Amino acid sequence: EFALQNIDLFKNYGGSFTASVITASNVQVSDGLLSVNLSNVVNNAKISGIAVFLQSSGGPVNNPPVVTKPANVTLNSGQS
Repeated sequence: EFALQNIDLFKNYGGSFTASVITASNVQVSDGLLSVNLSNVVNNAKISGIAVFLQSSGGPVNNPPVVTKPANVTLNSGQS
């Protein structure tokens, strides 16, 4: 399992409005789903885009992504 912990994107990758590339090697997906879990520690960082590439010894495979809609979230007054 690939995991980054205590990563400060602002500090380590150049501040606001800066693209960052983080490469994960040796990630095994056995069920056809790649899960990405994020949690915020300070402020509300966000990911505006993500690219996932399959690398194999047999050459690149170009399968379309499968996007699933997350559950609905209700925010009450005072929440963000």
